[in-house]
Amino acid sequence: MRRLAREGAADGALGLGSALIYTPGTFASTDELAALAEAAGGTYISHLRNEGDRLLEAVDELIEIARRAHVRGEIYHLKQAGKTNWLKLPAVIERVEKARAAGIDIAADMYPYTAARRD
Repeated sequence: MRRLAREGAADGALGLGSALIYTPGTFASTDELAALAEAAGGTYISHLRNEGDRLLEAVDELIEIARRAHVRGEIYHLKQAGKTNWLKLPAVIERVEKARAAGIDIAADMYPYTAARRD
C-alpha cells in the first residue's frame, strides 16, 4: 500500500484521503494511516472516525497522523453529530490551534448545512 501511495504521489496525487466513519475505512489503524500518509506526502484529509461522542478523540487521531507523517492535515466536513456534542467545537478549535502552535499544519472545512443535524 505504501508503494501505491508513493506511485500515486508521483503521478500527481496531492496526498491521501480517508473516510474513517465508513466501512472499510473504520478498520484502518492509526499506525497504518500514518504510514500511508507519510508515503503519499502532501496532505492527509479525512472524514473523522467519529463525529459524535468520540469527536475529540477523532480530532486527536487526525492530528497524530499528520504529526507522525510530517504532512498537512485537514478535517473533512467538520461537524458535531448529536445535540450533546454541539458544545465540543471550542475544544476542537483548541486542539487545532495547539497543533498549529506546535508546528503541525492542520485545517478543516465545514458546510453550513443542517440536514445531517440530529437533535
